[in-house]
Amino acid sequence: MNPNTRSDRHLWAVKHNLNKVEFVLDLPTTEGPYETSIRATGRCDQKRGALWQYQETFEPVSSREKGYGPADAIHHIALVAQQDRPRSLGELDFALRGGIAWVQEEMPW
Repeated sequence: MNPNTRSDRHLWAVKHNLNKVEFVLDLPTTEGPYETSIRATGRCDQKRGALWQYQETFEPVSSREKGYGPADAIHHIALVAQQDRPRSLGELDFALRGGIAWVQEEMPW
């Protein structure tokens, strides 16, 4: 390997893998606002800050229009976190939208 190239500069970098997801569910109050919001934060024990943070707000009317509510969103994020282990907000968005991270190759026979 040529010592003058910088292709090896990230070999020492630690790969931060998702190992914890924290959920916050803010419920509506009688005084208002009459909306429910969720916040999910993906964390890694080896990183001081969060890997990613997702936030969404649901109003009573918009939940019916969207076809899903706060509990559905939390369930979907938990499922994606367990199956795909996203390490960034981009990877989380990709998985939440149904992206396929791998392609199964056809066998030659």
